Order: sequence, then C-alpha cells, then structure tokens
Amino acid sequence: MPKPIFKANSNPLLYLNSPPPPPSAHKYQPVAMDNLTDTQSNPITDTQVNNGVGILKDQMACAFKGFTHRLKTHTFNEPHIGLSRMEQGNIIHKALQYFYQDIHTQKALLALDDDKLEGLIQQKILSALNYYDESGFKNIEQIRITQILHQFIAIEKTRNPFTVVSTEEEMHAVVSGLQFTTRLDRLDEMDNGDKVIFDYKTGNPTVSHWCGEAIQEPQLPIYATSKDTQGIAFIQLNADKISIKGLSKDEESLPKQSARNSCKEWDEQIIIWEKILNAASQDFQQGKAQVLPNKIACQYCEYDALCRIKK
Repeated sequence: MPKPIFKANSNPLLYLNSPPPPPSAHKYQPVAMDNLTDTQSNPITDTQVNNGVGILKDQMACAFKGFTHRLKTHTFNEPHIGLSRMEQGNIIHKALQYFYQDIHTQKALLALDDDKLEGLIQQKILSALNYYDESGFKNIEQIRITQILHQFIAIEKTRNPFTVVSTEEEMHAVVSGLQFTTRLDRLDEMDNGDKVIFDYKTGNPTVSHWCGEAIQEPQLPIYATSKDTQGIAFIQLNADKISIKGLSKDEESLPKQSARNSCKEWDEQIIIWEKILNAASQDFQQGKAQVLPNKIACQYCEYDALCRIKK
C-alpha cells in the first residue's frame, strides 16, 4: 500500500502514487462560448456631461479611459501631512483671483509702490488661506506663495499693456454636441484688441502637448475653439520656475512663444483643434472604448483593476 502523507483518526487521507479518481458523471455538458466585443459600448443619450475637459483628454489618451467616465465612480484622496498639492494649487488660484479683482490693468499694477504691492499680496494670500486652520504648514505656505507671486508679478510688469477682463469666469462649451460647463482662470484683453485666456498651473505644463495627432492637454484648445479669443497660455507657478507659455495670433500679445515651434499659425491651428476635438467627442458619444493607451495615459489612471494593459 502506498505510504500515507497525512492521517486523521488513523485513516489515511492522501496517498502518493494513488490512481486518479474515476470521472464523475455530470448531467451538464459544456456549450460553445460566444466572444464579447468590449471595444464598443452603446451611444450615450445625455450629452450634458460633467468634467467634459477631462473626458476628451482621456478619450484621446485611451478610449477605454474615456469610457470609464460613464461609470461615475469616485476616487479618494490619499491621506497626507500638511497641505496637499491640490490645496496648494487652489490657494494660489484664489489669491490671484482676489488680487486681479482689485487690480484690473497693468497700468494699475505699475502704479503700486513696493509697500502697497506687498500689503495687497499679503492681504489676498491671507484671504485665500482663511479657510485653513492655523499651523506651521499654513505659515510656510504663506511664505512660499508670497515669493511665487512676487516673481510672477515682476513678469506681469514686463508684458505689453493688458486689462484683466474676468477671473474664474464660468463658461459653457459645446464640442460636437457634447455640452459641459467649465471655468476660465483668467481672461485678458490686450491693447491691440486680442483676448488671451490664461490657465494657472503649479506643475510643469508643456505647450507642445497642444499640437499633435492627439491633444494631450486639451483644456486651453477647447477654450480657444469655444470662445472668441486670439491666444491661450499656461501661467506656470511653482518654486522651480515662473513663466508664461502660450500661443497667440499676434506675437506681441504674449511673451516668448515656444509653442510656435510645434504648432501652426493661430487660425490654422484653430481648425486643426476643432477637427481633433470633434472627432474625440464623437468617439466618446458613440461608445468607442478600445484599450489603446498612449505613452502617458496610464500615469494617473485609476482603473488598473479593469484595464488589460500590463504596466
């Protein structure tokens, strides 16, 4: 008899080299399986959407990532010590919003002496920080933002004359029938009549991401095609670098424009943007959901458990 490996109550449970058990009789038999095509969903019926800018960005990065917006799932912020990156960005946005609600023109900005400028900056930063409890993190953030705003305002003083038309303006956009509501960080009008939309960024934005077969950063191109404007620009605001990066119809409307190395002239680029954005909108509305990510689509994707891409 084969040697038992385990025993319970002196009865062998498992034997080495034991013969396989006889096949069990089962009344059910396997049937042929159908393949399910999961690259195409049903067309949407409600074209009024939330997070429209994010939807088109994800649709162009990976159709499946665009489709996941239909799932209406919610993500949770990871625990953190101090102020999160999102909170830091919101504070800078608020401080600049409050500042340019008082200072509407470059002329008014230039008229401020150093003491008045410093007092106004501190007042607006404190207003933006008012929501947060007193802490060492809050004090450090006040110092950090003070340095950033002083560097940025120094650049503002060197621009061609401008008027701040609006800050945090609500805008309704329609892209090939897809409707959504968003906000413009800031809209300026230049002395030459050009209107330029600005978007504050605390990271490291790249204007070359506007121009290509797929638009990797579609927010400002969507604004440009949805509103009467002659220029768009990122305002980079972080401790490493303060700069304005953009593209405008008139070169004089913005500082040095590196976007001209990768984008077409303004009127031609608007046509290209409209074509690409309309195609992405139609793809989302028709339910295209292929898992074909571009090289950056997976960096901040929350759907690893659903996706079939190996990272």
